Amino acid sequence: MPINASVRLFVKIQKYLAIATATACVIAIAPWIFTFGWQPLSSMPTNWGVFGDYIGGVLSAPLAFAGLVALLATIQQQQAFAQAEQNKSNNLRYFEGAVKCLERAYSTFHPLGVDAPKKDRLVWLTTARWLLAARDLSRQISSTSPALKTAYGVEEEHFRMLFYGFLDPTAVSGVFSVKEFFEGNFTREGAEIEERSARVILDFIEWPEGKVDAIDQVPLYTAAEVEAMNISLRGFKAFLHEKKRFQAERDQPN
Repeated sequence: MPINASVRLFVKIQKYLAIATATACVIAIAPWIFTFGWQPLSSMPTNWGVFGDYIGGVLSAPLAFAGLVALLATIQQQQAFAQAEQNKSNNLRYFEGAVKCLERAYSTFHPLGVDAPKKDRLVWLTTARWLLAARDLSRQISSTSPALKTAYGVEEEHFRMLFYGFLDPTAVSGVFSVKEFFEGNFTREGAEIEERSARVILDFIEWPEGKVDAIDQVPLYTAAEVEAMNISLRGFKAFLHEKKRFQAERDQPN
């Protein structure tokens, strides 16, 4: 049970138990008052003993039941808190593990000092496996940790940019334009690149379907904002002036 739901349930049980206990006390005392309330308070201990036996006999069972329910509710709440802490710890481990996999994938694919993707079947396979491991770990982050999900999305976007910049899949002279790069020979480094490893990497660097680009939520400059720009931005200002939306405004008759 989610921690917030558990707390609400515990508070509700406490409220109902308080009402039930008060009601039981009223029900127990009301007949005694109705029957003997007209008499003055007794000064004899035996009479008070009888009254105590009556109250104890009538209320002991419901009060014991209320105590048992309260105990069970407390145990359930403690278990919910413990489970929430365990989930938080697990989610953090999933996040850290997923990010570590992304780091290993990129360091495998783009070692220091290497300027272009290497024709090495093992490198491509290992990179793809790290990317798949990162994906699987990130999916284990539960919805109870939205901040970690968002943080992983930021990390994933960072590495997507790094992979894309290194691979440059749209380049005319990039590795994906060279058939021989993926074909194999009789050396390990020259072995045929596993098709599925290339697919995993290409799928990773593509913009996720349905993902909203935060830049789309930023408004474009207005004409007034462009005119108010500092003189040091004159080159950028001139560039903006050539935008069609501003040209259309200038071409409109007064």
